[in-house]
Amino acid sequence: MSADFETGYLCGVRDAWVSAVVKHNNAVRVYEQKFVRSQRSIARVTDLLEESFNSLSLNVNSEENEEASINTCQTETTYAPAEIYPSTACMGYYGFSRRQTNQDLLNDIINNIINVRVEVMNMRRQNLGSSLYPSDSLINEIEEIETRALTLMTSPSPIFDDCDGAMDYQMELIMKKLELQAKECLLACKTVTSTGLPKTKQLQSTISVTSDASLSENDSVFPTFGKARALLENYTNILYPSLWDSKFKMDALKIKQDITCACSQISSHDPPHCIGRLECLLNIFRRTTITDCSEQTKLGKSRNTNQLVDSFAWQCLYSSSISQAEKQFAYNIDITLVYASLLSGIFALFPDKLFEFFGRIFLACPALGLFSDPSGLNLIEEMFSTTDILSNWRGVARLFTALLLAHPPPHLGVSRHKLLNPSLLWRVIAGIVNQEFIPCATAEVLHGILEIGGSVFANLYGKQAKRLLNTISMIVNKSPVLRQSLPEMQLISLLEKYGSIDTIPDRIGFIDKSFWDSV
Repeated sequence: MSADFETGYLCGVRDAWVSAVVKHNNAVRVYEQKFVRSQRSIARVTDLLEESFNSLSLNVNSEENEEASINTCQTETTYAPAEIYPSTACMGYYGFSRRQTNQDLLNDIINNIINVRVEVMNMRRQNLGSSLYPSDSLINEIEEIETRALTLMTSPSPIFDDCDGAMDYQMELIMKKLELQAKECLLACKTVTSTGLPKTKQLQSTISVTSDASLSENDSVFPTFGKARALLENYTNILYPSLWDSKFKMDALKIKQDITCACSQISSHDPPHCIGRLECLLNIFRRTTITDCSEQTKLGKSRNTNQLVDSFAWQCLYSSSISQAEKQFAYNIDITLVYASLLSGIFALFPDKLFEFFGRIFLACPALGLFSDPSGLNLIEEMFSTTDILSNWRGVARLFTALLLAHPPPHLGVSRHKLLNPSLLWRVIAGIVNQEFIPCATAEVLHGILEIGGSVFANLYGKQAKRLLNTISMIVNKSPVLRQSLPEMQLISLLEKYGSIDTIPDRIGFIDKSFWDSV
């Protein structure tokens, strides 16, 4: 019995071993077949790359070779173009293609940049010993521009793979910006050649903001939605391409970190710490070196004079404030009041920036801008139908209302901006009530406004305020659709609270005066 068992066991082991060997051999054969196919693919790609190199080299160096044959008697070595790059047409063969709908336009821009670089190099060779020295910053700049453009076109990145036309537009915008920089570099080179100046001016790789959103006499005090959207797109179109400059990218990242950290660290129980965060923000906007926040927040002198970085800093403040409102102020009123007081101090010192901030606020919560532009009603319906945004709107409405009522910290010694006052609160509420009520959306915004500003509104305007609040209640109660949703129920409950109290405390919505005494 034991002999039969041992024989069977050995047969089982042998069968298992044979089966494992067969599987291993099959795997080896499959690997060898794939390896052969890979070798063939690599050989084809290598041949294609060699042809592309030869073709591009002939195109780029044809004029250079002609001049080199004529000037062979020169003793100084000619400075050839820094590098020859493969054609972008071959990149699609091995997965680098981004399926750009505007690929022909981008290729034309690349060719224009290369032609500008070749022209700059030819001008340098023709003026050896003059102001166009080989290490001149203009030559370095044009080579850097060309490198950026080719890197953007050929580097494999998943960012552009599954995207819509918006990313194609941004890609085109960046390439056009690089082409413009190359042409500016060429123009500067021609100027140096014609004037014979001893040194060339370093060409800035970032463009300055041509217009800060300053108010003119013809502009409305409050932005329309079209104006607000145009301002935001203008800054996006300026800042997005400039991020390809490594120096600006480092400065922008540092400023974004500083502002985001300062905004997120404001609390409702530590006044000295809040004032420290305010001073940190003010020092950034005043373009001075920060010494009291941390050693890691020092700004270089080059950053202090950069208008583009300054504009980027303000955009970071707007974005951080709205983000805090959406994620934190929607659930905490106390911090909202402190933050609004600090923000009021900033706009008191920089009054021309309030117009831009209003534009960003109106885009984040369109109901707040209905008094200025009724077309925002369509934007409310569009945003509300695509995203779950009610809590965000409640937080933004709280911040906006608190900002209208807040006073700057006493130690700043400034009064609040003339536009930030309770009369604007009346206009905002009336602008919302005069438009069609959107279920849930309108009530949520009004609830956020009246939570903070309702007491001031009722005490300041008395019977007029009560009539307006009663009108809101009537609109909600008469609509079968409105009175059954939760935001409307919360709003009615708040309105009944204001209506049932004869004397409403006037300090609701304000920071207690003693809050800043410890500063």
